[in-house]
Amino acid sequence: MKYLLIIDRDEWKRVLIHMPVGLITVVLGCFVAWWLGPLFGIGFLIYEVDEDWHLRNGAWKDIKGWLWGLGITGLIVGVLKLGGIL
Repeated sequence: MKYLLIIDRDEWKRVLIHMPVGLITVVLGCFVAWWLGPLFGIGFLIYEVDEDWHLRNGAWKDIKGWLWGLGITGLIVGVLKLGGIL
């Protein structure tokens, strides 16, 4: 993972596909049960590391998309909570 904040031309599709996984992680942790977010995140990371171990497919691109989804959704939820909307 060269750069976390820069999405290269060859990785943008995989990053976009995995951003909803980050969104689901935040929603589970914030609105369903606090422990579901970390549990879902750990499960996702285990899955990706295992997949990369067997397929050598550059799972870091998928994890990068997940982190982008976490960051964007977390920022939105944080702003909405600070604004008193949530």
